[in-house]
Amino acid sequence: MHENILISVIVPAYNVENTLEKCLESISKQTFKDYEVILVDDGSIDGTSELVDILSEKYHFVKSFHKENGGLGSARNYGIGKSKGKYICFVDSDDYIYPEYLETLYRGVFDLKTDICICGYIYDDNKNETHISPKSKMTTGVELIKEFAYGNSFLYFAWNKLYKMSIINKMPMLFENRHCAEDMYFNCIYYQYVERACILSDCLYSYSVNLSSLSNGRRDNFIRDMSLVDRKFKNLCIEKEIHSSVCDNFKLVLMRNCFSNYFNSKIENYNEYKKYFDNCIDCFAILSLNPSVKDITKLDRIVYFFAKHKWYFSLYICTYISKFSKRNSLRLFNLLRCSVSGNQKRQYKKE
Repeated sequence: MHENILISVIVPAYNVENTLEKCLESISKQTFKDYEVILVDDGSIDGTSELVDILSEKYHFVKSFHKENGGLGSARNYGIGKSKGKYICFVDSDDYIYPEYLETLYRGVFDLKTDICICGYIYDDNKNETHISPKSKMTTGVELIKEFAYGNSFLYFAWNKLYKMSIINKMPMLFENRHCAEDMYFNCIYYQYVERACILSDCLYSYSVNLSSLSNGRRDNFIRDMSLVDRKFKNLCIEKEIHSSVCDNFKLVLMRNCFSNYFNSKIENYNEYKKYFDNCIDCFAILSLNPSVKDITKLDRIVYFFAKHKWYFSLYICTYISKFSKRNSLRLFNLLRCSVSGNQKRQYKKE
């Protein structure tokens, strides 16, 4: 394999012996051929470690590495350090990509002379597929930051984007070793260096979800991690001279995420919920916000209204119903988990 690689595909792997081969097989079918795969075993304790080496022998484009367990952010950072590509993308080891994924993203960056290219994705829960398809357009980094604040979830993830290594090298920090929001924090930093950006409606990435998995349960320190992103975003708005209402809008998105996380596990008693509710209101200073209501999603408007008036019980009932429906309806779950303003959504039943 020659040293002048155009794209490095970073694939962190931890206890994914049942899905990793499908993931790499999808990468092997790319129409774009000038790439390498940096496959990072993050201290797996199942058969993943052995499989990583087997697959690196099977596929000539795969370079395998092993490290002590440090989490998703740590594995991605390690992969960046081993990459030789001019461009970087991330693929999670339990997901897969479509054959045109690399070529389409590359054309969006190289041909259109942009700093990042972002595509739509498919949300797959093994029973249904929901297509999250943003409107194709050229935009600026400042506009990305504003849309980031309005709850457009396709801007949060790392895996539906092609990044420039030259920009990543400028960033003061990469992925943090936290339980959640690594992608949001990384993109929040990256977007401040973006001048031109390309958004494509093509759904080229399949995000596989196990609704009963640990990652969909309640996560510790979630409010703390959301508040770290909030502070970073506030500083970014100040630096870019973006109106404070945009920052206030983002606080509502983060608070809604906190409520969603709370209801991801067994419901505590009402007094515990009320205490959590108050903690969210204080953390994001909800009572002093002045958001641009017309720019936020309907769901965030509802959450803001309940929070502003401290209607604890009303929000408790609404969130409980939404979370109960999560087990039976992907569409309602997406309303809470993937609330996207202005995006086209199509749902399909799998054959």
